[in-house]
Amino acid sequence: MLCLIVVPRFNALKPQLDIKNIGATAIMVRSGSKTFVMQPGQTWHLRYWPGATITFHPGDKESAYNRSVVLEKRDVQPGNPPRVPVEVNADSPTNILFEYVGAR
Repeated sequence: MLCLIVVPRFNALKPQLDIKNIGATAIMVRSGSKTFVMQPGQTWHLRYWPGATITFHPGDKESAYNRSVVLEKRDVQPGNPPRVPVEVNADSPTNILFEYVGAR
């Protein structure tokens, strides 16, 4: 019973990263043991701790071209959970764009 109370409260402390693919190319995203493919225009939601690393690959599989980002502690948008919006674009495989949107 105690576990049921502690886990939701622990997860409530983690902000939610709202990743939006703003390009015309699919992007494979790897965060820890989680891997998923975002289609153009799709938004993916991921809970994280500041200092975690996330890696982006153009297309639907791993490639030599990638971008790894260490996630920062950011001001969050109100909500439950608190949200941190970001935009990603991999239309140029050698220059993958990752940008926080909104307040720092």
